[in-house]
Amino acid sequence: MRYAILCFAALAGPLLLSSTGMPQDPPIPQTEQATKAPSLDEQYYRKQYELAKHQYDSAVEENQQIASLNSKLTLLRLRQQMEYAAKLLSLASEEEADAQRLRVASMELVENDARLAKQQLAWAVEVSAELPGAFAPDRMRELELAAELAELALERAKQADYFDDPLPHLQWQLNRLRSDVLQLQVLMERTESGA
Repeated sequence: MRYAILCFAALAGPLLLSSTGMPQDPPIPQTEQATKAPSLDEQYYRKQYELAKHQYDSAVEENQQIASLNSKLTLLRLRQQMEYAAKLLSLASEEEADAQRLRVASMELVENDARLAKQQLAWAVEVSAELPGAFAPDRMRELELAAELAELALERAKQADYFDDPLPHLQWQLNRLRSDVLQLQVLMERTESGA
């Protein structure tokens, strides 16, 4: 059960965006100097956080060496992965996760998803204005639809009883993952076929 709570709460890890739309530093989990040894979960999530942080820091360093090697979107996604790992570590370090905190964290996730989708669309519009044709019309439509879908998810999450039962929220997360995996498969097939 603790694992299910950790997974559910981790899905609620927020992506912290500044007013400029760039990521802010996530809170860094600290190890408490306690008499008891860290649990295996805590050790695992600490290592997962270290890996995610390393990947993000490496991408930032690559961009310092070669400008725009990694896109803003890639950096945001790597930052979100790091924050997700930090949230898991934070929850693994606590004795017990309470339902109210999970609701707040879940709401933050939905709000940040909506912000990220809007930011992706805004960046695409900005790039298209500077470089006409940089985005195909179907890609622009896809970004518009993603922003609209994220906004609807936010409206749905604001309903008073939405988080009373975590199963619909988990199902929503699974549906998002399926969609993301499908998109990755399509991109891989296009890349492999040279399309």
